[in-house]
Amino acid sequence: MPDTSTTATEPMLREGFPNCCVLKQPPSASPAGKIFLWLTLLIGCVVLLRPSPRIQGGDARRLTAWVPAISVGHRQQTVQPLPAQSEVSSAPPKHPEFQVAIPPRRRAFFSTAVAVVAPQAMWAEKAVAKVAPPLQSTGVQPINPISDSGIFERIQHFKDVGIPATTTNPLAQACISMATCMLFDRYPSGLFNPARASKVSLVVEAMKKLPSSTMPSNMVLTAKSTMPEACSAADAGSNDLRGFGFSELSGTLDNWQRALCAGPEEPSWGGNYDPAYQPQQQALTLGLTCSFACELTGRQMPVASLRSLASDIASTSDFVAAYCKAMPWFERAWHAAKDVKDLVTVASSSGMLKAPCNCATANAQFQG
Repeated sequence: MPDTSTTATEPMLREGFPNCCVLKQPPSASPAGKIFLWLTLLIGCVVLLRPSPRIQGGDARRLTAWVPAISVGHRQQTVQPLPAQSEVSSAPPKHPEFQVAIPPRRRAFFSTAVAVVAPQAMWAEKAVAKVAPPLQSTGVQPINPISDSGIFERIQHFKDVGIPATTTNPLAQACISMATCMLFDRYPSGLFNPARASKVSLVVEAMKKLPSSTMPSNMVLTAKSTMPEACSAADAGSNDLRGFGFSELSGTLDNWQRALCAGPEEPSWGGNYDPAYQPQQQALTLGLTCSFACELTGRQMPVASLRSLASDIASTSDFVAAYCKAMPWFERAWHAAKDVKDLVTVASSSGMLKAPCNCATANAQFQG
């Protein structure tokens, strides 16, 4: 039997409303408190309704008083005492713009109202200030422009499409592994080395074990808790891009350039325009491109440079624009290269090694 004793707020909480959106009712006053409250209100009403003598001429000045100074938002409420008759007649008030003639009975009612309303206002202030604690973090922080929805977009594509389609392409699986690790601020070195395929397999197998993408939240949370460890274990030392085939390197760089720089009119899209326009797509694609360019020229892509490419959405977009300016798509320089030596020439002469890649010398430390 379902529990039917729930309060009116519980169904909302069960349907996903945050606790901070539901204010609890104030605690019920004690019987003595209720009696005191009603007596106070009754006295105030009697004072308010009791006839007062007619005020004429100069007598109104004698009844001049300050409006009570009310501080509803604080614990203390102060009421300015009624000045003596001599003070009223001999010394003008310091702030005449606030001078108001208030009969004594209404003055008493105002004081009563302050005593009743102020505690209620303080309760409301405390209730509004009380919010639900934030959700517990998994402790894994992705690079800045990549939200959890961006992480899901990438790992879902890699797991469901990329890995199954590249079982016979070691370079492609190394790229997928590196891009996945970059999502979680991990940058294992040595994945771009045919001799270290076993390290790539550590990341690939960990991705295969992720939950189905039919449960997006479960998939992302599991990835954030398991993938950093798999990526750290995959660190293997130095890369060796030249160990891969030239056609694989050239084709990979050309595909990345098209994703970053080609417009919808490019015929090779075949009518299906599919650019890397989302922040996580641009950050990972440009990061891998720069890693290749640095490695081909005997330099390295420091972790700090990879992080800077993804420092924020605006910066990522600017870096992509700088790359496409240095490497115009209509030239298709990667595609036009004839061998690895040509790839090195393209990377060196384009200016991309400085902007946006900021490659370091070969002796720079490649560590996170």
